[in-house]
Amino acid sequence: MRLLINDTLKVAAAAQFRVAEDSNNPTNALATLSYSPVTQQNPSDISAVLKPNGTFESGTAFSASASQPFKVLTAVSQGTQDAVVYLDQLNASQEIQVLTREGVHVAGKALSDDQESMILRSQYGFQTGSNYDVHYLNQLGDQAYKQSDVFIGVKAAPTLSQVFDDAGGAMPGTPVAAKLTSATIRWQLDWGCDSGWRTGVEWCRTRRAAR
Repeated sequence: MRLLINDTLKVAAAAQFRVAEDSNNPTNALATLSYSPVTQQNPSDISAVLKPNGTFESGTAFSASASQPFKVLTAVSQGTQDAVVYLDQLNASQEIQVLTREGVHVAGKALSDDQESMILRSQYGFQTGSNYDVHYLNQLGDQAYKQSDVFIGVKAAPTLSQVFDDAGGAMPGTPVAAKLTSATIRWQLDWGCDSGWRTGVEWCRTRRAAR
């Protein structure tokens, strides 16, 4: 018998199991445990689907239809940080949804029963038997899914105003309240990815173009 794993914490099963020789077994038959990983269908990673670009024309175009009124656009792999997606030509009937492979709804708008049964399928990258969970939907901080920082929309953050003393030395900044203003988005904006995010999520979007 060949032992491959000696740490029982690395073995998961639905019930206790073991392989042991039977002293009453007159043959030379040997029991064997083997594992075959399940092939998971996932959307392509965001780094492959949405390339950093500076123009609307070079964005990634996609569409939805009456028979499939949604698009599983891309996946954000574990370890990704600061991924930003800009959407063009947004209208009121379009929504962006962020879910994990296990069916945890991280950001967006709660799905109806029909939407849930239509989207949470293994062919779209979700695990077989996933249960839809809205417990973490649009939560922030410690209440967010694995304390991840996912936000859809536009927001402003407070800043610090630089202050100097009479000798020109830098002093602690003065807090400035957050202020949100609007303007035309310049095409030079893009998105970037880094390491550090703790969970992979999937983006579903009924949009024609994203970059």
